[in-house]
Formats: sequence, C-alpha cells, structure tokens
Amino acid sequence: SGGEQQRVAIARAVIARPELLVADEPTGNVDPAMAERLLHLFNSLHRLGTTVVMATHDWHLIERIPGAHHLHLERGRLVDPEPLPPTRPIPPEARPSTPMTPEARPSTIVRSGL
Repeated sequence: SGGEQQRVAIARAVIARPELLVADEPTGNVDPAMAERLLHLFNSLHRLGTTVVMATHDWHLIERIPGAHHLHLERGRLVDPEPLPPTRPIPPEARPSTPMTPEARPSTIVRSGL
C-alpha cells in the first residue's frame, strides 16, 4: 500500500541519522495514529541533531510541533508568518569553535497550498 511504501521510505531515510531530513507530505498516506508517530519520530530526530524540513497541507498537524519555524508557500513564494529577528553577520573570531547543539538547531516546517 501507499502507506507502507511511505513508512519504508522514511525508515530508509532516517536510519543513518542524517543532518538534514526533507519530508514531502510524510503523513499524506497514513492514518492519524501513524501521523502522530511520525511527528514523534521527527521530533526525536531533531533533538538528536537532525534539521527537519517538512512540507504538508495539514496546518493542524504542524501547529502541534512546539518550537518549529513555519513557512508558507503561496503562489510559488515563501511567506514567513513568523519573521525572525534581524541578525548581523558574526565575525569569524566570534563564531563558536564547537558544532551547534541539537537543541539550538532550527527546525522548519513548510506548509504549501492556497
């Protein structure tokens, strides 16, 4: 079934704990219980250091992801309903010498539609 194929594809994608996971409609062919499990999996991966970018039409699904940065794709353009505060370039001498902790890495959700 489509749902089984989707679960196998997700398992293959996450088994190596990648730094970046791009998921296009990962809950599109699964039941609500499996969608909830996938959200839990993506959240766990994020806590372990993976940046998760997920595209979905299900606004209610992404509202349940605390701390996620949401972008909206409208007529082919990304619209940011939650603008980030302005930043200034960090000079090389002020940059940390150690990698970013998993908690500090951003998680982004892209909602398409309209």
